[in-house]
Amino acid sequence: MKKIFVLAIAVIFVFSAAGLAFAGDNPLKANEKKFNSAMAKLVPKDHVINAQQFHKVWEEVLAGKRKAYLIDVRTDTEFEAFHIEGTSHVMAGHWYVIPKKIKDPNAEIYVWCRTHHRA
Repeated sequence: MKKIFVLAIAVIFVFSAAGLAFAGDNPLKANEKKFNSAMAKLVPKDHVINAQQFHKVWEEVLAGKRKAYLIDVRTDTEFEAFHIEGTSHVMAGHWYVIPKKIKDPNAEIYVWCRTHHRA
């Protein structure tokens, strides 16, 4: 299972890099990019983890050793194509619904996307 997860993370990374290489500036997305960038700056650097750290958290959550919310904020199509077992989905750009769904202000919440620009 661990090999599959690591392979999946590697595949996501490769597609992310390829997507960035082919991505052009879309004027309709300019404000969204600015907003996402501003929101990312609000997250303290010590709250950003790497894939190995996330994998450990994921294993602990699935084993019932840790209570945390694992939220995928990619598009519906991306989520339907592949998602990590035990995760919840919030459509890209709709992250604002998270506080409405999770009332505990001290809850552990892990959010990710394909390109790191939406999460």
